[in-house]
Order: sequence, then structure tokens, then C-alpha cells
Amino acid sequence: MADFMAIMVEAWKKDVRSSRPNWVFRDRIKNVKVKLRDWSKERFGGHKEKMEKLKNEAMRWELEAKTRALSDNER
Repeated sequence: MADFMAIMVEAWKKDVRSSRPNWVFRDRIKNVKVKLRDWSKERFGGHKEKMEKLKNEAMRWELEAKTRALSDNER
């Protein structure tokens, strides 16, 4: 959580070139959005690939379970 807050503060304090207050706010929000997207990818990225790998492994186990006996007694 501390790294999240540090990223927020750093992004918010980043200089913006706008002169109008509403544009300054808009640009600060954009800075935060970009930093949070990068942080999220770094911290939580690759979940789709991990989920796909686990799904494929579960399917393989299921197919294997259907094709062989669970114990010698069942043959």
C-alpha cells in the first residue's frame, strides 16, 4: 500500500505545462492514470497468461483422469 501512495503522490506532483486550473487538474489526473497503469502491469501483470496456463493444466488433468483408472483395484 505504501508503494501505491508513493506513486500517487509522485504522479500528482509531476510538473504540468497547462496554465488554466481545470487543465492543470486534467493533466495531473492523466499523470496519475499513466503511473497507475504502469504500476498495475508491473505488480499484477501476466494474470491472463497464468490463468490460461492453469486452465490448460486442469483440462489436461481431467483428460488424464478419464483415460486411466484411479487405482489398481478398479481394473
